[in-house]
Order: sequence, then structure tokens, then C-alpha cells
Amino acid sequence: MEFPLLLNGIPIENRGVRLNVDSFGHITHYSYNPVDLDAAKIPKPDTALPIEEVKKNMTTADSIILNYVEEQPEKDGRNSENIKTKPVLRYDLNDFGYHAQTGKKVDEKELSSVQSKPTKTKIALHPKGQTLIARSEEEVKQLLTKLFDINSAAGTLHVDQPFNFPWQKERPYLEYRFNTEDGQVTAYIITDRKTGQVYSAGLSTNGEQKKQPARITEEQAFTVARDFLETYADSSTTELELQQKLFEESEIPSWVDKSKLPEKTDHQNDKYPFYFTKLHQGIPVQDHIYQVDIDKQTGKVVSFYLSNPSEKVELPDSQNIVTKEQALSTFINHKPLKLKYIWPSYMDQQAPAPFLVYVWDNLNESGYVDALTGDYIKEPIDPEDE
Repeated sequence: MEFPLLLNGIPIENRGVRLNVDSFGHITHYSYNPVDLDAAKIPKPDTALPIEEVKKNMTTADSIILNYVEEQPEKDGRNSENIKTKPVLRYDLNDFGYHAQTGKKVDEKELSSVQSKPTKTKIALHPKGQTLIARSEEEVKQLLTKLFDINSAAGTLHVDQPFNFPWQKERPYLEYRFNTEDGQVTAYIITDRKTGQVYSAGLSTNGEQKKQPARITEEQAFTVARDFLETYADSSTTELELQQKLFEESEIPSWVDKSKLPEKTDHQNDKYPFYFTKLHQGIPVQDHIYQVDIDKQTGKVVSFYLSNPSEKVELPDSQNIVTKEQALSTFINHKPLKLKYIWPSYMDQQAPAPFLVYVWDNLNESGYVDALTGDYIKEPIDPEDE
């Protein structure tokens, strides 16, 4: 539960009280994130443009995204096993809000100290459709040896027993953990409880080699990751979108005291991570994703996630759908814009004043526009809200 601080009657994003409460009503976590209002030049609500003027100037080029979802819940709720799903083609909002005094879109660069340039590349795939199965601890040991060349006799394997809340049913997956006797190697495998099909697996070794420079290039690592997916991706996955993020430091804001910035450190990762999303008719399938991590020293797969659809899904045709302009108009008519303060920070330094912005109200509900019908579909957050 979150209780935001109010300024001029308007909530301040990420400022206030956060409580976690267990099923017995006990507070398990408490945090309070206050703000220092001394000498701050707070934008007044009466300086904001009328909402209608902001809406009139909205553009659709990058404010709306189109995605498939294979298993879209008909409603939200804690007991996901009893919720029916269906495939949909949906429009979603894709922005951080609008400056209330100018109507201009809020740029992500204004909100964070490290920026990334996302790149998306289409990848053709010829999947063999092989499956990884482990129905017992013995089969898990054999699979760990096959995937990561682990000598199972040198360690112990056990099944994790996660705590379940009273409202949760038995989890649909099993998580196996392997540890060598010297503690230098750990590994895990997550499988479907009923079928034994592997969702994901990973290997972790001692951190000494993480300090060494990479022995293989990212291009070589990508070839290994693609070959792995060629073997184990779902047979319907013939086209993927590779998503990469090239990180770069953003320009330091003028209000930052540079003398108080920490020294730069090299956070060299020991793996090349590759993230893939299935494409259907050139459109991303939001919930059909893959990840493959390649060790920079050995060039081998050290962790992966494989999307395993519960059943074969026939996705809707993307021809003759409503336009982005029509979808945005539907959002505007059904989803309110509300004033909010956003207080930027940079490396633990807080800006002298917050932004006053219009943001889409996601507190009580989320929603999307059905690209086939143009209807706004509400996704209730409260399990009892239908």
C-alpha cells in the first residue's frame, strides 16, 4: 500500500509512505520517503494548461505501441489458475506524461541519470522445436551436466519450497537448486510441475573471472545465443525481435553539485545478455519472450529463459485494425489525465524543484484499446472489480 505525500493537494511521485501487510494484517515493511521543501520553487497548479489543450496537442508517433498478447486475462485476481485468458491485439500508452505548463512530452532523460538507447533488430529463426524435460531430481542432474557440464556428484541438489500465502494454490512450477561442496558453483532449473518442461536455468561461479576482460566478442556470443534458440524455441517462433540497450551517461543537469558526485566505477558484466520477443506479422508478442546469457570468458550459455505457451494460440490478424490516432482518441475519452509532481534526482541529488505534469491515472485501473474493435478494455486491479 502506498500513501503519497501531497503538495498543493497534488500527489508527489515516489514520495510518501509505503506499507507491506501480510495476510494476518501485520506490517512487514515500512518506508517513508520525505521531501525537503526549503527554498524550493514549486510550480503552482493554477499555472497548468487546461487538460483539453494538452490533449489537443498530443501526438501518436511514439505515445502508442501495438502488441499481441497470447494469454490476456479477462480480469485480474490472485488466483491466476482460475482466470480465463484469450489472445488479443492491443494498443498501449507509451509515455511518461506531459509538462503541465507547456504540454510537451516528458523526456525520460529528464527523470534518470543513466540513459539507454534501445535498439531493435529483426531476427529470422528456423526453430527445431526441441524441448528440455526434467521430471525428477535424477533427470535434473543429467540436464545440468548436459547444459553446463556440471559434475553432479560433487554437490547437492534440492527442491526449493517457497512460502505460499493462504490465498495461493500450489505453484505451477518446481525450482531445483544445485550447490557444489566447495561453494564455488551454483545452478538452478525451473520446470513445469506437471509436464517437467524447463522454463529457465542458470549457472553461477565464483566472481574471480568477472574481473577479466572478455575473451569473445558480442557478435560471437550472439551466434551462440541464436543457435541455442534455433534448437529450443517454440516451433511457431520463426521471427524474433532482438532488444538491446546501449547505455550512455546523460548530460549532467545544471542543478547538480559535481563536487559531490561519486567516483566512476567499472561495472563490467561477466555475461552478454540477449533479450528476444516473438514477432507475429511483424508485431511483438508481449508475453512470448526469450532470454539467453552468454559467458564472456567461455562463450557458453550460462542462463536462459524459454517462453512455454500453455497451449497453441492462434493470434488475431493485424489487417484492418484501428489507427493509432483512433486508439489515442479512445484513451483520451476513457482514461483520465491527472496532475502530479515528479521530483527528478541525479546520483542521490534532488533537483531544487519538481515538475508539474499531467500523467495517465493508473492508480485504480489499467487498460488498453482493442486494436480490432477500437474498444477500451479495463483491467481491474481489485480482484473483486469486474
